[in-house]
Amino acid sequence: MLKHQGPLYEEAGAAGSTGPLLTTTAGSQSTTTTTAPALPPDPAKWREFLSDEFKVHPVLKDYKDANALAKSHVNLQKLLGGDKIPAPKDDWTAEQWNELYARLGRPESPDKYAFKVADGFPVDDPLLKDMTAIMHASGLSTKQVAAVLEGYSGKVMGHLANEKTQQAKAAAETTAALQKEYGDKFEEQLNYARYAVKELGDEALIKALNETHLTNSAPLVKLMAKAGRLLASDRASGQAATGSFGDNMSPAEAQAALSSLMADPNNVKAMMDKDDVRHDEVINRRMRLFQLASPRATT
Repeated sequence: MLKHQGPLYEEAGAAGSTGPLLTTTAGSQSTTTTTAPALPPDPAKWREFLSDEFKVHPVLKDYKDANALAKSHVNLQKLLGGDKIPAPKDDWTAEQWNELYARLGRPESPDKYAFKVADGFPVDDPLLKDMTAIMHASGLSTKQVAAVLEGYSGKVMGHLANEKTQQAKAAAETTAALQKEYGDKFEEQLNYARYAVKELGDEALIKALNETHLTNSAPLVKLMAKAGRLLASDRASGQAATGSFGDNMSPAEAQAALSSLMADPNNVKAMMDKDDVRHDEVINRRMRLFQLASPRATT
């Protein structure tokens, strides 16, 4: 008879068992099953893990996922852990305001500001000194003042450059218009205009005309040319209301007077007619004006 050392059948987990031939659970044959791993949660649904009071809290509406919330919290902790600056109040004393301005970067005095200005901007301009004093009293930091003055000076220099461009353009347009109107008499008419300004005005008038750029005005130039022509005609005829014909005339004045002399048909007739009582007078006046108008040619 064969003897078997272990049971053909035993209950699972029986004491002293060395390994069953068949293993059952609750009296039935066992089967082995495998559980599938759990899927990671959807990041967009991270609020589902919060309690009801936080799920719809407006503070969290802009966070797309839990990482964004965590990052915000870390940054907040860094800020809270740093050097805190109190929010100013209306009832602060001057000392409290000055302490705040100092912590925000304002120097001890206006002359301690460090900044740069645009090329060509006058750093010794009194206005610049006044501006820094006002900005210091207003609590502006060095960084703020540097930004303001750099931008301001750049705008000023840009405006001046544009103004010069416009003035040059206006002068060119005036010159072109007068050249078209006067033709080959252009220089002669300019001499008349210069002559009138000198005779009727003074250094203050000349300075004002240059500073206000009225010399770029075609109507004004034409008016002065007409006045100069009349004055030169009077002087050449010995009828000037003020002054007298003499060696004190500039070349431009003499040229204007000479042109006016020759523009008068009566003077031309007197020059051509030796029997005219004014023949010698006009000839001599013409010669003297020519000498004054062209001093190099007569030396």
